[in-house]
Amino acid sequence: MILEIALAIGAGSAAVGFLAALRSRRSRVVSDTSELGASLAAVREADRGLVSGDVVMIPGEELVLGGSVSLDEGGLVLRAFSLVGAARDRWLVQLDPNGRDLALTSETTEIGEGAVPSELPLAGRTLTLEKRGVARVQARGEGAPAIDGARAPYVILSERGGRIAIVVDAPGARLALLGERLDSRVVDRLGGGTP
Repeated sequence: MILEIALAIGAGSAAVGFLAALRSRRSRVVSDTSELGASLAAVREADRGLVSGDVVMIPGEELVLGGSVSLDEGGLVLRAFSLVGAARDRWLVQLDPNGRDLALTSETTEIGEGAVPSELPLAGRTLTLEKRGVARVQARGEGAPAIDGARAPYVILSERGGRIAIVVDAPGARLALLGERLDSRVVDRLGGGTP
């Protein structure tokens, strides 16, 4: 009888140990899967932004990105792309590194020459200063002005309704853009360029 009790206790302890080991392995696998899933999600979330050759689809239009003008001030300020096959004065502007904050703009003369004020009334709407600074300009590709490597002052003005104005005063080539921010929910991107 004592031997049977000892065997039952030993078998019970072995079963408890086996279940504990199995549970530990299972939680480790779930944890590894969760870490892998989190890593894959992070890779998907870490967008490369837009590059020349990409296609951006908005309701009613497919925009093929041509040459670009990039402003860098210790980090990306903006990247403006000329649009292939569209009017030469239209630009798609990327205002964040991931390419989620986009604006569809056109070249304008409404802003005028000289220094850009902190508040600018345009067509009954008042745009206020969002950002101002001096950045290094990199221009590449077709449709981009010949201002590569210069340092240029820039101004970004906007208002709550989505209206935006961007002025880059590069030496000998002022780029003044006026347009609307795009709702990221209606923008779809096809990667055509090389990162």
